[in-house]
Amino acid sequence: MKNSVMVLLVVISMMACSSVKMDSPETATTLVEFSKSPCFGNCPSYSLAIKTDGSMEYIGKRNVQRMGVFTKQLDKETYNSLFTALKKENMYQYNDIYDEETRDGSKTRIVYFGTEGRKAFGTMFTFPGNTKQIAGLLEEIAVDEKGWKASEIMNSKDEMEKEDEPTRKLISYSQGACFGQCPSFTIDIFSDGRMLYVGKSYAKLQGIYEKSIGEKDLRTILDLVESKAFNEVNTRDDERIMDAQTFKVFYYPTINETKEVKWKINDAEVLENIKSFFKKQSESRGWKQKTNDDATNPKELENTLIISLSPEVKPKDWILTKRHLNAKIVKFLSPNMTYFLMSFDPALNANRVAEELRRDKFVLNVQSSNNPARPRTTKRGQSGKKGTVNIRDNGGE
Repeated sequence: MKNSVMVLLVVISMMACSSVKMDSPETATTLVEFSKSPCFGNCPSYSLAIKTDGSMEYIGKRNVQRMGVFTKQLDKETYNSLFTALKKENMYQYNDIYDEETRDGSKTRIVYFGTEGRKAFGTMFTFPGNTKQIAGLLEEIAVDEKGWKASEIMNSKDEMEKEDEPTRKLISYSQGACFGQCPSFTIDIFSDGRMLYVGKSYAKLQGIYEKSIGEKDLRTILDLVESKAFNEVNTRDDERIMDAQTFKVFYYPTINETKEVKWKINDAEVLENIKSFFKKQSESRGWKQKTNDDATNPKELENTLIISLSPEVKPKDWILTKRHLNAKIVKFLSPNMTYFLMSFDPALNANRVAEELRRDKFVLNVQSSNNPARPRTTKRGQSGKKGTVNIRDNGGE
């Protein structure tokens, strides 16, 4: 054990009045569960469950030496010290989640089953009280290579990665602008239950907002986009319609698979239900406005675009290909870091920059971060000069 962990064990042992009697295998229940989540790098990912009879189950998922399911018995001294540490720390006094706004990193999760029931504790960097020492002790137990036996029941690598995959975008819905007062907005739903809303022209909310989706609502929209009706809907006739609001749905069943439906006036029941669902979400309560903490200069915000990038490319690598635009990532807006504010050279025309980015094969969508979306027109300018073209940002539609 590391020195800090050993000090904790000695102190706890001195404070303990007597040894904790472990349950028999017949009556054993879970004492604590511990896990480390994956990140967008090489972070070790695994889980550890310790029962009250001292038996343990370890599942190695990613970037660890022991891939799969392993079991072993925890010695009584270490078990008693861990039991006392968890009880004396009073895990119930802490929040369920810390560092909620941090987008990327390995999450440490402890689930304690004490006298007051189940208590979950999750964090990346913030460890109140002695929780860091407790996490350190659990990590030492998990990574200790001695004594583990491979279980007869082994999870496949694919199953483990699916169970513990990083946060990703599940569904993206957008309503474009029209030659009228059509509400224009986008809503993205992520695998961790978060929704990101961007309100544009004539939308009830203007700007960028975030909130969590309930399990019932998530199941409702997944049933719609996974339905046979959605997969078989025919929207080809809509392509001939010029002046009408455009609706888009992108569904990402897996990280490498995309299903897209785009329509204008199609009245298929499944599409009407999808529109109704997202209209209800856009007008519901609980949206929390996201602010740009990294850019306090209002003029800087005038030269930003919201970029939705394909998960197959890393944003920090992609931005290097836009040096000619003096492009910089201002702030990530989504949990999987594929949605972000991008600044560019203020001397450049914002509409032309947006058009260039829309032609990039890795860019899924480009939206103005501060101007209402408007339809494009190719009419002559009001000044009467021939050849004048009014190119306006349409929010990616």
